[in-house]
Amino acid sequence: MTTYTAAPSATAAPTPREIAANVAALGYADGWTAADDVALMEGLFMGLKLAQIGIPRGKTIAEMQVRFLALRKAAVGEGVLTLDAQTALLAAVRAAA
Repeated sequence: MTTYTAAPSATAAPTPREIAANVAALGYADGWTAADDVALMEGLFMGLKLAQIGIPRGKTIAEMQVRFLALRKAAVGEGVLTLDAQTALLAAVRAAA
């Protein structure tokens, strides 16, 4: 019987403090606010679709996608957006608002 173990990660997962700093460094595009980030991340945590989150806020799906991808990259770069990273990202956008 062969057992398999996961290969160790080449880089350590970012800490919540690093995620918060990366999110703060993003800034905001024209017409985007910290409250929009909170609505985006909270909506995704609730299982809402981008249109359900963005349309009431006057945002297009494309704008929501672009911002989510920027937040995701700020949180984990090209790494996996784990539940811990998602939780830290939500905390970071809430703290910024």
